[in-house]
Amino acid sequence: MDDNLDVNEVIQNAQKVVAVFGKWPSFHDAEVCSLRLDRKGVSMEADIYVFSTASSVDKGGYYTRLNESVITLRFVQIEDLEMDGFNHQNVIASLTVQGQGRLSIMFEPIFGLGCRLTCSAVEVVSVVPYRRSLTA
Repeated sequence: MDDNLDVNEVIQNAQKVVAVFGKWPSFHDAEVCSLRLDRKGVSMEADIYVFSTASSVDKGGYYTRLNESVITLRFVQIEDLEMDGFNHQNVIASLTVQGQGRLSIMFEPIFGLGCRLTCSAVEVVSVVPYRRSLTA
């Protein structure tokens, strides 16, 4: 998210995400589970597995995951869509939103999907607790 933008002004229903995470997450190490393109309204929905981490580590030496959720975002009136590398995992470094009016969106890839697009609006459709069956 662009530091100059107020998430609540730019992303519709952002409070659904903030209620779970305490703030808008960076989406670092998040995983894009599915994408749906719809020609009606020229929109795209993305289901993204997101979590925060504690300072403690588990038995395997990994940071303990908190607030594991699947966030569904809708991007409305998309244009200039570019996607590459979608595969079985699709881990991203970040999800950035920049601009006012038309928004520039980027899913910065770590492994798998990289995506850029512009859109007129971003909406949080839902935030649901993570269950293995949603991402398997």
